[in-house]
Amino acid sequence: MLGGFWAVDFILKPPIEMRGAGLVVFFKNQRILGGDSNYFYSGSYEIKDGVVEGEVEVKYLGTKASSLFGPVNRFRIKFSGKARPRNMELQGHVVEDPNRKFDILLNKRAELPEPCSESDTAGKEGG
Repeated sequence: MLGGFWAVDFILKPPIEMRGAGLVVFFKNQRILGGDSNYFYSGSYEIKDGVVEGEVEVKYLGTKASSLFGPVNRFRIKFSGKARPRNMELQGHVVEDPNRKFDILLNKRAELPEPCSESDTAGKEGG
């Protein structure tokens, strides 16, 4: 149900309300990959009783880290909420600082393509 390409917005909760955005892919094998202009996201998720739960490691791509979550090079986030096929509103927190909570808004932009088999590409050269 979640397999696809999603736009993601992170919204820090008050007293400091800030927003950030990125893109993620929910793979059918329960992996997540994504990122934004400064960070790479990698993790996993599972769905139980209509609720999606997961954990993602966030790694900085450069040398001077700056994110909604502070100047950190690497951190983990946990998230959960109702699994829905087109858009989701999830809640999350930073594992290393559980008081740092935020909302996650996701909107599906595309379905994942079906994988090609070797027979689909046999005999095709260079595009």
